[in-house]
Amino acid sequence: MAKQDAIQDNNRNAALLAHTGTAGTAETVRVTADSAGNLGVNIVSGEIVASLGTLELGTVVSRSLHTILDGTTTTDVTYIGKALPGVGTDGTTWQIAKLDESTSDVLTVTWADGNGSFDNVWSGRGTITYS
Repeated sequence: MAKQDAIQDNNRNAALLAHTGTAGTAETVRVTADSAGNLGVNIVSGEIVASLGTLELGTVVSRSLHTILDGTTTTDVTYIGKALPGVGTDGTTWQIAKLDESTSDVLTVTWADGNGSFDNVWSGRGTITYS
C-alpha cells in the first residue's frame, strides 16, 4: 500500500497527498494549505493549478469575492456584502454582515438571517433581519 501520510516535498513545504482514482489507476496529487487556511491543489509538475478558499461545512468559499461596504443606509451601521464577481445587487447570492456601532465603545457584528450564507439580496440589506 502506498504511503498516504502527510509528507514534505523537496522544497520542504508541508503537504497532504491525495489520490485521483482507485488502486492501480490512481495518480497522486499534493494538497497544501497556507497560514490563512486556503487550500492549493498541485496536479501538474509542481505548479499550483487550482486554489480554493477556506472550507466551511463542506462549502468552498471563494477568495476572490466582490465586496461592498455601505455606511450610509442606516445611522451608526456599516453593512458588508460579499458575492461572486459579476452578481447583481438584486440576486439572492449575497453574504451580508451588519456592524452596529450605536452602543458607545461596542461594535456588534450580526449576519443577515442569522448566518453567513450567500442567499441574501444586497439591495434589501436595510430591511433584512440580523442576528
